[in-house]
Amino acid sequence: MAYTKKSSVFASGGLESAIKAGSSEMTKTWREKDYTEIEAKIRAALHSEPRLGPSFHLRQILFEDDGFLVLDGEVADVGAKKLALERAAAIPGVTGIVDRLHVI
Repeated sequence: MAYTKKSSVFASGGLESAIKAGSSEMTKTWREKDYTEIEAKIRAALHSEPRLGPSFHLRQILFEDDGFLVLDGEVADVGAKKLALERAAAIPGVTGIVDRLHVI
């Protein structure tokens, strides 16, 4: 009876691990692409809204893995703040908003 040595890749689960790692890297790349697209849609929606006025200033948009959006910036009044939050919430993929918009 002849015995053959298993390849170390198969014996240690290396191939499966490598495939899973490659898959998660591909998923991460797709997620980053989706986040970038969603952020672009949010920026476009907010900057194309004339009712936000010239004093609207967006300092930061942060999009989290769970779909939550952090909006940080300045608005002229409470109405503009509400409008900005409504426009951002209407973007597909946004599941919640952390409001860091300040009325100046």
